[in-house]
Amino acid sequence: MERRISIFKSISGRLTIQVLLVSACLFLFSFILFYEMSVKKVEEVAVQHAHSELSSTINQIENVLTSVKVAVENTAWYVEEHRENKELMYSITKTLLSNNDFIHGASVAFEPYFYDSEEKYFAPYSHRGENGNIITKQLGNEE
Repeated sequence: MERRISIFKSISGRLTIQVLLVSACLFLFSFILFYEMSVKKVEEVAVQHAHSELSSTINQIENVLTSVKVAVENTAWYVEEHRENKELMYSITKTLLSNNDFIHGASVAFEPYFYDSEEKYFAPYSHRGENGNIITKQLGNEE
């Protein structure tokens, strides 16, 4: 007669299986716990990075807007003081663009017939061309 020793019948076998099952459950539980904690940490870092990038972008935009605002404010008084000099208005818009890389177009528009009863519209306009040169022209017509 063959004698088979069953793991489940001996105390040491049952104890070994129980220890292995408890260890496997603990391992699985700790693995799931660490996975969840890692996911939360990665999300936190991603959100912090996004906030940092957003703050940096906002600061850059504010710097550009502030420099444009200062340039326009510094030019506005000059336009007021010399508004009777029609030809100077072309030079003012061109100078504004040449002194500030953030500005891509500038115009000084006057009320109809401001300079001449024959000329209804007067609005000198300067803008950057495709190759970066500054182009100045007159805006406003009957259309």
